Order: sequence, then structure tokens, then C-alpha cells
Amino acid sequence: MSQSQVCVIDDDADCLILLERYLKKALPSGVRIILFKDPLLAQEWLATNSPLILLCDLDMDGIDGFQLLKQLKSRQPLTPVVLITSHGTRSALESAIKRGADDFIAKPFTPSELSETIAYLVKRSARWRSTIESN
Repeated sequence: MSQSQVCVIDDDADCLILLERYLKKALPSGVRIILFKDPLLAQEWLATNSPLILLCDLDMDGIDGFQLLKQLKSRQPLTPVVLITSHGTRSALESAIKRGADDFIAKPFTPSELSETIAYLVKRSARWRSTIESN
């Protein structure tokens, strides 16, 4: 039941802890948070799982957020992806959106920024799943 899981990928352990703390407050009960510090391990997990939402750092060693975005969207185009980066430039934002990211959050971010984004994407995902299941 990976649809009740949110996958978070960031090679910065402190950021992972912060994201987990914020997400626990933002997500509905029953949604598990799956954390990956190693993007290559996350890539393996994503090959066989369908998370409700993917939150992914853009700049990581081994594989970057754009590569993970492309791989996930090729298999699961309706899964929302939020890219997180410390390089919140206009060009990075435009590149993320052009490549299929559903949102883009620059570090440092506030709990409310993350909560609002996640709340919207959870509702949208539920609405889309309902549409798909009813047809």
C-alpha cells in the first residue's frame, strides 16, 4: 500500500529530520513517511513503489532530483513531485516545472510553506484517484 506513503529524499540528514517533523504535522493520520538519505537506495525503492507524494532534494551526490523526477514520472505520471533546493533561482524553478515537478520549495522553508503544499497535493491526489477509480 505505498499510496499511503510519502517518500522523502535528501542527502542532508538534518534536513531529513526537519522534513519528517514538519510532515508529521501536515499529513493525515495513517500516512507513513519513508526517508532516504541515499538517493540511489531511494531510486531502487521508487522502482517498485508508488508513493502518494515524492519530496526530493534537487542537488545530491550519485543522482540528482531531476533524474529521480524523470524516472518516477515515466512510470507514475500522476504522482506529485516536490523538488527542494538551496538554489532557489528562477532558472532552477523554471527547469523543475518544465521537467514535470508539481512544486518547488527553496531552502530554508517554513513549516507553513511545506504544510500548504502537502495539503494541496494530498487533496489533489485523492481527487485524481477517485476519478480514476470511478471510470
